[in-house]
Amino acid sequence: MKLDPDETEVDYYRYTEDQGRFDPSGTLSQQSDSRHSNVPDILQDVGLLKSDHSNTGLHQPTKHPHAATAAQKARWRGWSEISFGDYSGALSTLEGRLNRIIGFGCALAKDKAGRNPLDLFWMSNVNVTGPPVGVTDVSPKRWGALNAAMLEEKEVMRVANCLYPVHAMGYNWLQSNAVSAKKTAARIRDLIKSYPAHCLLVQSSEIRDRTSPRYLPMLPALLNFYQPQSTAITG
Repeated sequence: MKLDPDETEVDYYRYTEDQGRFDPSGTLSQQSDSRHSNVPDILQDVGLLKSDHSNTGLHQPTKHPHAATAAQKARWRGWSEISFGDYSGALSTLEGRLNRIIGFGCALAKDKAGRNPLDLFWMSNVNVTGPPVGVTDVSPKRWGALNAAMLEEKEVMRVANCLYPVHAMGYNWLQSNAVSAKKTAARIRDLIKSYPAHCLLVQSSEIRDRTSPRYLPMLPALLNFYQPQSTAITG
């Protein structure tokens, strides 16, 4: 089957707004939910992606009119625009790890014992008798990055007190990647307006030889309306 790149479109998750807020119970949101069922309703909470639960009162449970499930929030963030079966693990890992840089116990109370406040995943070589299991103070060659600098714990601590909501954006790979880069940049501009962002991280995905990394250098210019303190673009 031959698809026409000009007649093929990405099915974005379109949602209802109520006073500028995502309304999961709105007609448009409900219609999108039915089409974007590749993100299952049973999606578990991870990172900042948590279901809004009912508040139990004296007589009966009450639910906020904008209450949403983790699955609905994931669809709103674009997780359903991409091949969720292939990328769900990566998305969930990013959401979970980036939003748990500080260990749970240290997040509740300042550790007066002087222990490392980082979550186990972010600590340097915690397995002293075997291969490193953390991501800091280890050679990037472990992940195939030959020329990257080693990530240090002190660098992680500088960005630990931040929120990292993970979004995904599908694109029409039948069209020119130059066109897709412009469309993606426009969507990023709109997305940034909803966050007091200080750092923008862009991770690309390669598909066959039609890879977006060739056009990633265009994004800073396309996003020149906005100068975050840091913009990291990888592919």
